[in-house]
Amino acid sequence: ELVDAQEIGIKTEWFGGDLLLNLAVYHNEYENFQLNTFNGIQFVVTSVPEVNVDGAELDAIWRTPIEGLAIQGGVAFNDATYGGDCTPTLTCGGWVQQNANPITGEPTLLRLPGSQLTNSPEWTATTAFTYERPLFNGALNGLFYIDARYVGDQNTGSDLRPSKEQPSYTLVNARFGIGSPNDSWSLEFWGRNITDKAYAP
Repeated sequence: ELVDAQEIGIKTEWFGGDLLLNLAVYHNEYENFQLNTFNGIQFVVTSVPEVNVDGAELDAIWRTPIEGLAIQGGVAFNDATYGGDCTPTLTCGGWVQQNANPITGEPTLLRLPGSQLTNSPEWTATTAFTYERPLFNGALNGLFYIDARYVGDQNTGSDLRPSKEQPSYTLVNARFGIGSPNDSWSLEFWGRNITDKAYAP
């Protein structure tokens, strides 16, 4: 597997460094992409001739005018597709037929050419709020933190079967606690996926 990766970006500071804003765009071309596929009985590694990835990422950190409150977040777009142009009557240079169901003989990769890469949602976004304040005249430090992550629609199967579609979802995590001003100790309560969202990990 070989990759030709190109990326360009910029990092900026605004309002005396209170706002950090970063942007990156990239283009990757994979040759002989190694795909691990379950064909019904065993896992088979197939060399996909071409995979193309184009995307952009934007992230920011803002130290707000409210003392102790910081907000950060980001958004990413990822257009990652398997190369090739196939119909059920074509073999795509033979790579589609390398991985077939050993019982039925049906090629398991016919859905791949031109489709979004497995486990690669087009859109993801994150945000987080952190609030820290001294307590009891500075004897302790209080913390409240909450974050959320949005993941767009994706297919979790290497064969891209419709039954393996994962709809978009949002996960929310949170924690709060107290600690020493010099961070030598802390006591925190935390929860992950506090909205109890069901999704395929």
